[in-house]
Amino acid sequence: YIGDTPHNDLLSSTTNPIHSFADDSTLHAGIMSNRPISVVELECRRLAVAASLSKDLDTITAWGLKNMVKFNASKT
Repeated sequence: YIGDTPHNDLLSSTTNPIHSFADDSTLHAGIMSNRPISVVELECRRLAVAASLSKDLDTITAWGLKNMVKFNASKT
């Protein structure tokens, strides 16, 4: 819970997995293949992963605004 809001609704609303502990969270994404892929296919997959992460960050930001949670985007 964050306040009175279960954060599980956030964790289940992203495409990529989020790992959270205390006040820290990490969003993960990767490119996997069981066969060699071409440079063109790799670039397409990379762009798809980047778009997926961007969408998840938008979802997380919207969730934070809705639930009055301020995230520190510059923290690494």
